[in-house]
Amino acid sequence: MMAAGRLTAAELVTHTFELDAMEEAYDIFGRAADTAALKVVLGGKHHDAVLPTTA
Repeated sequence: MMAAGRLTAAELVTHTFELDAMEEAYDIFGRAADTAALKVVLGGKHHDAVLPTTA
């Protein structure tokens, strides 16, 4: 669906943390049933598309 452009990666992100909050992010993702975490992102810029990489 993502490759076809019908779903953007941003739609899957439910929680975003800075890199120095890695332990908190891990805890949130580890308790996904309680926190409704689907995709947890650590640091970095948000992207709306996932592009294939070249080897």
